[in-house]
Amino acid sequence: MLGRAVREIRILGGLLLIAAAVATGLYEVNQVTGQADRDFALCGRATQAPDCVSKRRPVSISWTESSVNGFRREYSVDVHTRPNFTVSLSGLSKADVTPFQGLKTTEIRYRQGRVVAFVAPDGTSLEFPFSFSVHLAIVLGSAVVAFLLGMGSIAWGLTRVNRTPRA
Repeated sequence: MLGRAVREIRILGGLLLIAAAVATGLYEVNQVTGQADRDFALCGRATQAPDCVSKRRPVSISWTESSVNGFRREYSVDVHTRPNFTVSLSGLSKADVTPFQGLKTTEIRYRQGRVVAFVAPDGTSLEFPFSFSVHLAIVLGSAVVAFLLGMGSIAWGLTRVNRTPRA
């Protein structure tokens, strides 16, 4: 049965679709995080760099405790970048958020419309790991569709192999 399953084109096609979807997703995430690192290197500490824009936005600090991390407090810096949109950096330590405590607003640095860094008044900056974009959503959405089609193709191929008589 395994030999027939390997020869079934639907199974091979499904495996290829899944491999392509995973490779595409990993490549795109790697590209986006690399772009975030380059943006932070350019705009994270310098305010006069090209294409860098600074805006003041409302900020708040929150914390959580969970059994997942042994009931240690993890802090989060939440910035209201638009009226109905909040960007958060979570999993931070108390030392990371100390410069932001007690602030009502903080400086946010952008590069070409992407959030790059949260900057405290003392100059401490926290890198934003990556910004979501329409391009990212389209590529990752396409990868998910290809993955699901691959899984469906494998299921269809295995069903066909199990239903056909053995030769």
